[in-house]
Amino acid sequence: MIRASGGESFSLLLENSKMMEDSGIINEKKEDFIPLTIESIFDEFILARLPRELYYKRNPFVGVRGKILDFNCLVDGVIPLYEKGIVLLDEEILLEDISLYLFNNKKIGRLWNRRGHIGLIKFDSMKFYLNNKRVREISLFLANFEPFIKIIPYKMKEHNYAINSTQYLTLHF
Repeated sequence: MIRASGGESFSLLLENSKMMEDSGIINEKKEDFIPLTIESIFDEFILARLPRELYYKRNPFVGVRGKILDFNCLVDGVIPLYEKGIVLLDEEILLEDISLYLFNNKKIGRLWNRRGHIGLIKFDSMKFYLNNKRVREISLFLANFEPFIKIIPYKMKEHNYAINSTQYLTLHF
């Protein structure tokens, strides 16, 4: 770094910048990253927790928060393996063919059928990456607590993440 003579040196503190740089994902836009905390690692899959603000509760269930119009909903499904999923809506939405948003306002599909507070979603074609390494799919669940998301890699035992570490999920369309 070049500084004016007599200037004091300084360093910028960027949240997780070293980790992101080490992961090779520093060139992406920061808002595209979904931070995950790795909870458990198995040969075939990884269980991870999202930041608390990405969850939503609709008694008696808790799940990943989705948005349809200005309404919150819970999203359940395996993306992109199963092309369809389910949403539990707070409001009875009378329209169909409306966009579903997830993970920092990413459009991931469309409401194509609904009955009362339950809707069916057609997921868009998308790819998921964990620290820039493509994964086969993610699985979202509903529970009576903040559920994990399940990340399924392409190859068994191909992941080398540490428990309680922060990793970054990205979506590409």
